[in-house]
Amino acid sequence: MENEPPTPPNADVPQPSTELARQTLSEMLSLLEIEATIDEYQRDGQSVLHIESRDAGRLIGKQGWTLNDLQFLLNVILMRKDPSAPRIVVDVERYRERQREEMLKKIFDAIDRVKRWGEPIMLEPMNAYDRRLVHQTVARDPELESFSDDSTAEGARKSVTIRIKRA
Repeated sequence: MENEPPTPPNADVPQPSTELARQTLSEMLSLLEIEATIDEYQRDGQSVLHIESRDAGRLIGKQGWTLNDLQFLLNVILMRKDPSAPRIVVDVERYRERQREEMLKKIFDAIDRVKRWGEPIMLEPMNAYDRRLVHQTVARDPELESFSDDSTAEGARKSVTIRIKRA
């Protein structure tokens, strides 16, 4: 055993911080008396904890608000336990994936309209996760730029405007 070479790092093996996240999320769900299985995967360089449960609707809540709160609380708990812990995304029954695909469709439609007509497009107020997705997507196009508009803020929701880059 002592002469065996060390095991190489494996991307499939959960890192200590993601294992802590999984355990913490499992405890949270147990306290809520929700039976669920939790799987982990990577998306865009972020760890995603995916929950499968018969109580999916209860975990997602109206417009994903409960899911957002669950994710927020998990990340606050993790940061208190380990300030260097990476941010964890929590998904339930692929809800975030479906929402992300719908949001990308809206973003690409807006990009197409801005390029076609040259007029800026203001998207509806959205949460920070969706705004980040807009900014990342628009940043890939050298002709366009995007910015968040605080004047339209509805709590934590702000509008994003996409426009042709100014010279």
